[in-house]
Amino acid sequence: MICDEKGVLQGSEFFFFTPTEIFESYYYYILVCGHFFCNENYAIRRDSHLGPLILLINEGELYVEYEGERKTACKNDLVLLNCDKPHAYYAGKHCEFHFLHIGGKNCREITDNLIQTNHGFLFKLQNYREIRDIMEPLISKMYFVNNVLEKDQSIAVYQILCAIQTSGDLAPTSTFLNRDVIDDVVNYMRSHPELNFTIDELASLANMSPFYFSHQFKEFMGVSPITYMSNLKINLAKTLLLYTNNQVNQIGELLGYSSSCSFINAFKSRVGVSPAGYRKNHYGSQSSDL
Repeated sequence: MICDEKGVLQGSEFFFFTPTEIFESYYYYILVCGHFFCNENYAIRRDSHLGPLILLINEGELYVEYEGERKTACKNDLVLLNCDKPHAYYAGKHCEFHFLHIGGKNCREITDNLIQTNHGFLFKLQNYREIRDIMEPLISKMYFVNNVLEKDQSIAVYQILCAIQTSGDLAPTSTFLNRDVIDDVVNYMRSHPELNFTIDELASLANMSPFYFSHQFKEFMGVSPITYMSNLKINLAKTLLLYTNNQVNQIGELLGYSSSCSFINAFKSRVGVSPAGYRKNHYGSQSSDL
């Protein structure tokens, strides 16, 4: 859904969910999620609202007030609020963030415990990428399908809460600069999956030497830049195969492969089955569950 709240800019989206009785009673679930681009006119102040709120800042600044504290959340920061309590947040000149309002058994108690353990609602986590890699694809999937299975929502919420729990330490200040530079390159790669970057091109974007860039990229991302780009293409291919009617050769072209054959070979080497087989197996398993 397109949001018409004051200060929410074009390109923002949000989605509502109503959990079934069994998930509301026993499992985690999502009530609202979205991806917002905001300016300084965006401001929220409430005495109470939906379940606990997870905000992951992608760009800019978000000013948050909660339990007598006022803090500024910046790029890669995570904000966790129990929205049963009074809270407020408002954007700086520009702010982009993903968010989830969540619910489920003991969800509020877990939220309060995480905030208490962290000594505050603002988290500077070493594993923020892990959390972003859960939230971003989940919310992006809403653009392709009308709904996301409740079990997938529940798993995502559980994974995020566990990731917050296991990384309460502040990231070393000395790593911030290079981390931000690598983040910018990764975001550029994600925005251009149709391109086939060389190490020299990516290093130039980071203003680093190819050797130093490759070392820094692998340190922060866990894989080489070329492996990351290859995996990104394959993951996007999976989404397009499952949630669009595009032909295999069209998907290969969209992702920058030189030919349909090269796309099929790359996909099969990483997934173990051809693109057509992957699509067929998925829909076949869906049918058998009905």
